[in-house]
Amino acid sequence: MENDIFSQWDKLTDEQKAAAIAQSHIKEGLKIKRPEWHIKGIISKQAHHLLLGKPHRLKSLIANAMAVSVATGLPFLGAFKVLYPGAIILIDEDTPTDTLQWRLERLAIATGHPLEKLPIRRHSMEGYRLDEEKWVVKILEESQEIKAVLLILDCLGKLHGDLDTNKADDMDKLGTTLNRFKQAGLTVVMTHHLTEKGREDEHIYDSEADFTGLSMGSTKIISNSDAAFGSWRVPGTKLTTFAVKKVERRFTMDIPDIFGIEILEDESKNWMSLRYRESIPRQPSKDAITVAEYFIENPTSAIKLAEFRQIRVSGEVLPINRTYTAFAELKEEGIIVGGEARDQYFYRLNPNFSTMDNEYANCIRGVTHNVH
Repeated sequence: MENDIFSQWDKLTDEQKAAAIAQSHIKEGLKIKRPEWHIKGIISKQAHHLLLGKPHRLKSLIANAMAVSVATGLPFLGAFKVLYPGAIILIDEDTPTDTLQWRLERLAIATGHPLEKLPIRRHSMEGYRLDEEKWVVKILEESQEIKAVLLILDCLGKLHGDLDTNKADDMDKLGTTLNRFKQAGLTVVMTHHLTEKGREDEHIYDSEADFTGLSMGSTKIISNSDAAFGSWRVPGTKLTTFAVKKVERRFTMDIPDIFGIEILEDESKNWMSLRYRESIPRQPSKDAITVAEYFIENPTSAIKLAEFRQIRVSGEVLPINRTYTAFAELKEEGIIVGGEARDQYFYRLNPNFSTMDNEYANCIRGVTHNVH
């Protein structure tokens, strides 16, 4: 059967060729296999993963939550099975010891496991550098000592030492070091910053553009990774929600291109947990927020769509096509309601808007409140 397939090779589609190679495992000894998952569907075993984001965009917390999941064997983000639980080396050169301890304790409490019982070796602001052999050897020796399965490096900006993150050759040297960790049996997760570039979070994660182009430093930082994730705030949501976007480099993941992570915590902040959301809440468009501002400021007004063109909100008069689209969006989400009066169709604020308990309405309230 295999010979029949390969004798008709030129007639096969790309999909048929890929299937034939994967099934036969022949053609010059080539063997194709899916990645071996460390955390099923999202984190590959003995691979290097980048967590990218601007400051305060959940990068460290995601890495900490991963450490607790791997240490306890409980699903990561409450959704992804840990296939290789075990010891973790967590090197954080960006967070003071007390803050890191408090964060990990809260995550551990949420799992029902005391932090002191978990196999997480923590190194906070101890001066680790990835450009010096003594520190690399220290990591490798400790990984053998405790039989570590996961290495978390937070963050590149504090760990590169004299290596220049803007120079390709230096980042290739870093890539060689990271490969040594992988060859020692470690799955590697490293955090790194995205540049601000004046762009709002939602304009990046809601775009088709490859966000890794916003990574600070040489492109070698990205090309030496096996997979990358970016994290951004989702503004105005009732619970703190972040959008996470994936970039598949050397393996495919069993997750959506973009998904949500939600922070759950008790009022007294004794415990904290991160939870996976298959999708992120719909965000109001800028024009919808502009129109909503008017209705919130004039809750009893009834207005025709054409009349709205004469009203200046936030110093702007919207063109008719954008006005129509914004009205349609707000009506679809139930923020405004319409009705006929004297053979005219009028819109007004939904009388129940102040008590509407959905994330779109929460976002409208949060953003317009900040405006004023």
